[in-house]
Amino acid sequence: MKKTTLPLALLALAMPLQAQVRMDYEKLSQENGKFTSRFVLHNQTGEPLDADWNIYFSQLPMYPQQVSTPQLAFHTVLANYFRLSPTEAWKPLASGDSLVFSATFGGDLCRESYVPEGMFIVGKDGKPVPVEFHAKPFADQELTRDVEKNYRNNARLTASPTLSPADVLPSVKQSVTADGLCDLGGGFCLVPDAQSSNEARLLAADLANQHGLAYRAQGVPIRLTVDASLPSTEEEYYELSIRPDAVSIVGKSAHAVWNATRTLLALLRNPLNANGKLHAMDIKDWPDFAYRGQMIDISRNFTPYADLLKVVDALADYKLSVLHLHFCDDEGWRLEIPGLPELTEVGSRRGYTTDERDRLYPGYDGHYDPNGPTTGNGYLTRQQFIDLLRYAKARHVSVVPEVECPGHARAAIRSMEARYERYKQTDPAKALEYRLADPDDASQYTSAQGYHDNVMDPGLPSSLTFMKKVIDEVLLMYQEADAPLPFLHLGGDEVPDQVWTNSPAALRLSEREGLKGKEAVSSWFYEQIIRYMAQRGVKFGGWQEIVTRHRPLDTPFMKQWAGGLNLWAAVPEWGSGDCYHEMANNGWPVVMSDVTNCYLDLAYSRHPEERGLQWGGTVDEAVTFALMPYDFYRSMHDSINGRPRQWTTTPSGLLPLQQDARKNIVGVQGQLWAECLRGPQWVEYQLFPKILGLLERGWNAKPEWETQQGEAAEATYFRSLSTYYKKIADCEMPAWAKRAINFRIPNPGLRLVDGKVAANSPVGGTIRYTTDGSTPTASSPVYTSPVAFSGRVFKARLYKDGKESVTSVLINEPGQ
Repeated sequence: MKKTTLPLALLALAMPLQAQVRMDYEKLSQENGKFTSRFVLHNQTGEPLDADWNIYFSQLPMYPQQVSTPQLAFHTVLANYFRLSPTEAWKPLASGDSLVFSATFGGDLCRESYVPEGMFIVGKDGKPVPVEFHAKPFADQELTRDVEKNYRNNARLTASPTLSPADVLPSVKQSVTADGLCDLGGGFCLVPDAQSSNEARLLAADLANQHGLAYRAQGVPIRLTVDASLPSTEEEYYELSIRPDAVSIVGKSAHAVWNATRTLLALLRNPLNANGKLHAMDIKDWPDFAYRGQMIDISRNFTPYADLLKVVDALADYKLSVLHLHFCDDEGWRLEIPGLPELTEVGSRRGYTTDERDRLYPGYDGHYDPNGPTTGNGYLTRQQFIDLLRYAKARHVSVVPEVECPGHARAAIRSMEARYERYKQTDPAKALEYRLADPDDASQYTSAQGYHDNVMDPGLPSSLTFMKKVIDEVLLMYQEADAPLPFLHLGGDEVPDQVWTNSPAALRLSEREGLKGKEAVSSWFYEQIIRYMAQRGVKFGGWQEIVTRHRPLDTPFMKQWAGGLNLWAAVPEWGSGDCYHEMANNGWPVVMSDVTNCYLDLAYSRHPEERGLQWGGTVDEAVTFALMPYDFYRSMHDSINGRPRQWTTTPSGLLPLQQDARKNIVGVQGQLWAECLRGPQWVEYQLFPKILGLLERGWNAKPEWETQQGEAAEATYFRSLSTYYKKIADCEMPAWAKRAINFRIPNPGLRLVDGKVAANSPVGGTIRYTTDGSTPTASSPVYTSPVAFSGRVFKARLYKDGKESVTSVLINEPGQ
């Protein structure tokens, strides 16, 4: 896939031939937190369209406000799932006729991926039929976003940074070059000790598959040794020595040896070591953080097993150490749990339904077929999860499972309601055993994503029984896989304020335990779960609210059993920019996961053709690279609204990170939420290259500019950023293309000065352009120097390694 505009362009092409109703769609305007869209409903059925129909679709973010015709009304079915229906004023639409109308919605339609999707119509027979949907591309004016800013930033990069033979990602701590070349092109042989056989096996396969190098008995020997007596306290410390006649890898542990093999493979991706000819050198290296993680949300939109293995492979090559698997949320339950088949029979399927008894409502992808091959459907079997654990373990990646509670639990709640309905007549005790919702609960609340029924009720003993059952089954999977479990993540985020206020079960619990308010009830629930896990020797993790909004849990016991807290809301504009320092100073193990630098599901830029969310700003590979774990206040170079921030000097008057609390910052983690993902190719696109900045910072937590202030810091940052981009462009992108890993290349920066348009790119490549308003193609003119331009619309795209960027647009308005 080459273009980020692919899903929009294919909306019409993907529709089955039986679609007999067509909807044309166009964004008209956006202002003051609302937008207006134009719809054209075409009747292609061959008969009048009477009032016995409903059209359903998914879209985010939007809140119906006003429709231009009294004949139609929009309704929110649930969260991001909507219905368009005729009113009493509806006039039958003759076959071949069209109805044009507009509608205003609350929200921000800033991206083409935010338009309606998965549209279908249900008539009087109750059967869903796809609607042929056509969305008009956004106006050229919207494609101009940030092109001049991009040009200025690109212009600050070193024009032609020079790589050394030891330059890789993540960067090594120490390297010294020596004389000569080690030529692996003629073959290699492996000489592992007993503790390195796994690492040797995988290295042999990767040398062959990634670099075309052959194993030969008389080839250059690559020796792999574990030596716990190496002069370092770092568990992942290794020494890599390359000489013309041999390669030596010695690591403090098997994990360290693995890391060295990844460095060896990375060196071979460096064009200075092309064709298997490695420069002789000595490397001593270790990571600053043991926790170098990536969270992948497979709940909201599912990523299948085989694609998860591919992602683990790719990330492990950059020394990722933790895969945080978010397998359950409001929109889906994606892991088979023995004894609770409803979780996957109901919770892993989305489609058209009026009661959710055997499937969930559509959401995000919007499709109506619960059995279709869409990202709305699917789950990991128990055996697949065990195999995933083993696969990751072999690559020294630990998997952290997340069982969201008590909020973000709608898929589990609806699944257990289906179980209740299944057994209520034949086995009432079994029906109630794992029920998560009190049917008499009259509480009214709305979650951050727009749900009113997505929180477990701690007042029901069955809620705790459910959590214990799931935890026990997950632990059995880890035992069978013989896989490490750093901790079990309990979620804990975004529990609405008004939950349980009118729940008889929660009120009885509060009276019995002397609990006052939501925080106390939720804290009690967590304490029961955490103590249950502690009895089994399992630590807990959670999003920051599990502590910041549960003050009763701030105890020595809880800190003892905390494995890692993902702090995500560290945003100065929200008044929470010091939460990292506050939590670390207070003794909690902090995993840096902030939205501003670490949310990889946020769009790469404000360009409307880039897929992703934008509520926390935008995140690209430079933003992740800018993270400063020990001086977080300087990590944000732009506000979440895109305005430049003063970052070269540490702000005064803010909570400092105490020196003895630095050890409590245990790592960094990227977050990839799946609201905007529509397939594994988009998982890869959102990860690569932006994940590289976080993995660099997880390995090297103290960038060179950390000790500098002002202009010196700025100069050092851009010099380091130039080298980083050079590594991505010359070493990594060609390798991804060869391995069929989808990745993003940035669109060109543009600037009009003195009647000429200048263009640039941070990763090289070929810029092609047009001056007549048409979209550039692979045969458009190549940009080599500033182009004389007196027209109105200049468009450019970047082409590199088989990929093409979104389109940059510069509009030349007279008088500007």
